[in-house]
Amino acid sequence: MTHFALLSLSTINYGSFAYFVCFLIPVFLTAGLYFLLRRRSARTKKIVVAVLLFVNLAQHLFKSVIYPQYYGQGFAAINTAYNICAFLIIASPVVFFTKSGVWKDFIACLGCAAGMGAMLVPYWFIGQTVFQWEAFRFYFCHGLLFLTSALPPLLGLHRLNWRSFWKLPFLYYLMLAIILVNDVVCFSLGMYGDPAGDLWATLDSLNPGWCIRPNPSFGVINDIIFALTPDVFLGDAATGKPYVPILWYAIPLYLLIAVAGFAVLAVADRKRLKKDFADLRQRLSSLRKKRTKEDADEADEQKK
Repeated sequence: MTHFALLSLSTINYGSFAYFVCFLIPVFLTAGLYFLLRRRSARTKKIVVAVLLFVNLAQHLFKSVIYPQYYGQGFAAINTAYNICAFLIIASPVVFFTKSGVWKDFIACLGCAAGMGAMLVPYWFIGQTVFQWEAFRFYFCHGLLFLTSALPPLLGLHRLNWRSFWKLPFLYYLMLAIILVNDVVCFSLGMYGDPAGDLWATLDSLNPGWCIRPNPSFGVINDIIFALTPDVFLGDAATGKPYVPILWYAIPLYLLIAVAGFAVLAVADRKRLKKDFADLRQRLSSLRKKRTKEDADEADEQKK
């Protein structure tokens, strides 16, 4: 194979060979681990998932030791919960060992979406070769994020609960707030430059999860968000009024996450969903019968 052909195959562009290989490898690894572990004991499953979680956490916290492009940088902002995927990588091992069902639902849904979403839209690496350390780090951490988010429910270590769907947006807001606090702390420690500089300008440039302001490239999506958001939370370029962080898109974000969460959780937890709706119909039927009987008794009393 010529150097040109190899370079062409290794270049990341939407629809290219490298593009598909890079996100399909985690998918196949997830499927392979599922079939390998599905008949193993719960203890074995937990050990394997825990090891993968801590591998991802370690590569995130110790970038300056593991990856050549970060040698000598020490502990920096990129080792913290500075964006959504970084938060999920740090939070996932903690959540895995807790008993909070709603947090586990949140990590499973958002971890899969964020991990796969980043690999499906790798705009940082478009036009670049996959054979570079930063591309390896990017696909390695996001691939592990997807894999470790999908395996617990697939292996029966956690049962997704459709009743959590309305709570997921609130956990998302909390996550964004934690990321903002993290970025403020990093700024105050000089990790984003001079701590005596402009904090708001730094947060505006970081704009994690677009929680500070809208992305102009979103076009019509921004128009929909503006239509659903009270003006008091929206910014104004003419007057210099800033957008209210998180609240500027909280309402449409709630609708999006709640609807998407319900769709995913309802399919994954369809047995409990059917039972809950059957119980609800039964209760409503009992109430109707009780009301009918009360009305009949009241009519009999009036006749007397």
